Amino acid sequence: MAHARLWALGLMIWSLLATTAHAQTMSLFETKVRPLLLKRCMPCHGAEKQQGNLRLDSKAGWQASGVVVPGKPEKSRLIERIKSKDAPMPPTGLISASEQAVLTQWVRAGAPDPRTTTTAANPALGPKLRSRTFAISEADRKWWAFQPVKPPVAPTSIDKLLLAKLTPKGLALSAPATPREQVRRLYFDLWGLPPSPEEVAAFEKNPTDAAWAKLVDKLLASPRYGERWGRHWLDIVRFGETNGYERDSDKPHAWRYRDYVIEALNADKPYDRFIKEQLAGDELPDGGDAGIIATGFFRLHVWDDEPDSTLVAEFDDLDDVMVTTGAAFLGVTIGCARCHDHKYDPLSQRDYYSLLSFLRGVDPYGQHKTGGGGRGTGKITRPLTKPTEQALAVNENGASSKATYVLARGEVGSPREEVFPAFPAVLGQKPPIILARAQSSGRRTALAEWIASPSNPLTARVLVNRLWQHHFGVGIVPTPDDFGQTGLRPTNLPGAGHKSGEVAG
Repeated sequence: MAHARLWALGLMIWSLLATTAHAQTMSLFETKVRPLLLKRCMPCHGAEKQQGNLRLDSKAGWQASGVVVPGKPEKSRLIERIKSKDAPMPPTGLISASEQAVLTQWVRAGAPDPRTTTTAANPALGPKLRSRTFAISEADRKWWAFQPVKPPVAPTSIDKLLLAKLTPKGLALSAPATPREQVRRLYFDLWGLPPSPEEVAAFEKNPTDAAWAKLVDKLLASPRYGERWGRHWLDIVRFGETNGYERDSDKPHAWRYRDYVIEALNADKPYDRFIKEQLAGDELPDGGDAGIIATGFFRLHVWDDEPDSTLVAEFDDLDDVMVTTGAAFLGVTIGCARCHDHKYDPLSQRDYYSLLSFLRGVDPYGQHKTGGGGRGTGKITRPLTKPTEQALAVNENGASSKATYVLARGEVGSPREEVFPAFPAVLGQKPPIILARAQSSGRRTALAEWIASPSNPLTARVLVNRLWQHHFGVGIVPTPDDFGQTGLRPTNLPGAGHKSGEVAG
């Protein structure tokens, strides 16, 4: 029995790691590989031209040619050619070392490529591609995640809700948990630690509702609760105390953000305040030290201290913040609209850059004291109440923000029309009210107010789903970071489990 449990635990961990790795490599493809192929390879190996009978505009194209051997970059013709000085590809000259590294990393990871043909007739194949001409349809506005939050008409108990799904299939509820199982589950859920034998025995002797409520309150009041559940939030916002890349240098005072999250949970801080402090705590009139520390959220991304282009790196850093903000708070894949209109969701490229303009007043990540080729002013920390204490935090360049333009194909050297702060058009929100301050544009406050607003249909849904996910293993929406067409729908709605379609009502 012990061996069976260890095997099941190992299988579960392996599955979790495999799922996480797959998500990371798919993100690599969408953010790095696809734009690189589009820029460097498609002119000669795309839909219009196929030199050497090679197409790189689809997975089927490179599979047919055999130029990529998934998992083996050393045996992939594609990698060989982009590094060859005798027969360079593209013919205009070798791509940069960082671009070579991106493609090599992609191939080594198994060359994941989502560019397959899908149809609306078969949802199992995936959602339908949107028209090249961006327009918001009535079906877009009726998408389940965009509907106002309303009190549900639900059964009087969760058991009845479960039985409504089980009974038609001839299934029944599992036997009730024993008092021993109950108390152990509670401890692992709230603390991530097992109870002592004495605590188990005490509840087994008195397994009443009153004793249960008292035990729940005890565990929630403990500092262990914030330490356990703070970990979940730190994972969502990609917390790390180092910058990544070759030197992997330290992020100064990053630990303060970690402690802030733990303390916020233990103090039962309202979620709307939690949002506002992380996005604009320094702009809040009563933000204090906690508000400054919370804005360390903007400095948690990986940071390259020797980028090929400081301007490109600046937009990459902003994109990281934007993608994290969209996933963590809103459950939308806004980063997919950086280079073009979203292929599946009603989010335009203009929506992406309008949201990005809320962040354009942020001073870019500065030069590390031991790094080279830095960018920004170097102001990545701010003083706290005690002059000797500092926190990793956001800084702005003053009351004005840099201009923001829609970038053709996401290229910093190809600006199109200028855009200003605005919320995604599909949500039909009013224009933001922005009040500039002496040392800050005030834009982040407007963004935080919108995200934390009770009228925002996404924010509360995303958080409740995360709570459900961590208590029961799988969220009501099984894809907690994606409430769009490429995610899975809520399990309690018609057609649950399919990746496309509209929910009525």
